[in-house]
Parts: sequence; structure tokens; C-alpha cells
Amino acid sequence: MIPYIKKYAILLVSALILSHLLPNVIMTIWPDLLSRELPGGIVKSLGTGFLFSTIEYLINIAFVVLLYKEMKKENIKSIPILVLTFFSSLMGVLFFLFVVAYEKMGLVKYNRYE
Repeated sequence: MIPYIKKYAILLVSALILSHLLPNVIMTIWPDLLSRELPGGIVKSLGTGFLFSTIEYLINIAFVVLLYKEMKKENIKSIPILVLTFFSSLMGVLFFLFVVAYEKMGLVKYNRYE
């Protein structure tokens, strides 16, 4: 259980830092990435929040894949944890750790979806 906590703590902190720094780096390199010039001299642009959200969801998809592999290794079948991880990687990892802890303690058998 402790290796999972260490592994996911490091991954979550690095993902949080990456999702905050990467949009700023991208906007520094390509300042006109989120803007488009329309006919008539009108410039339409998206905010950096759009880029931040996109990067955050891509990181969440990476966490879904990683948790799926860990769940397969631990023989845990819980689709709601993967769906929760897509929307919030922190909450998905926390629920995964709770399920693994309950399984290791022998309190609950979580193999319900077969």
C-alpha cells in the first residue's frame, strides 16, 4: 500500500505542476496559438483557461490508463473509479487507494462487475 501512496503522490504533484506550467510555456512559444483572424479585421481568441483545461483532461486520461493497469494487476473491477478519474485525477486516485486498502485489509471484496 505504501508504494502506491508514494507513486501516486509523486505523479499527482508532478501532474499538477505540469498542468499549470505547460500552458504558460506554450503561450510563450506560440503567442497567437489560440487566436484566429476573421475576415474584416476581427480577431477571435480563446483564453488560456481553454488550454489549461485541455491539458488537464489529457493528464486525467493518462491517469485513467495507469489506474486501469493497476486495477487489472490487483484484480479490482470498478468502472466508476475510472470515470471519476477522468473528471478528477485526485479523487479517482483517492478512491482507488481506498479500494486497495479495503481489499488488503480483507474487509470488502470489490469484484462485483464480472
